[in-house]
Amino acid sequence: MRRYEDHDVDVYGTFGVRVGVLVLGLEHFADGPRAEGVPVAVVAWEPPAGGDERLARILDELL
Repeated sequence: MRRYEDHDVDVYGTFGVRVGVLVLGLEHFADGPRAEGVPVAVVAWEPPAGGDERLARILDELL
């Protein structure tokens, strides 16, 4: 267990696997967990159709 502030944190969680963080799109949000030694996976993500609502509706209808 790691000591974090006044709480004991079981980094292996209930199921015996190491806890990690998944960051969607904003690399900057990975800095804090990484600084604490937490495994981080960053996934490149942006809104469908570049955020254009009209194109996103058209894509939604196609899928």
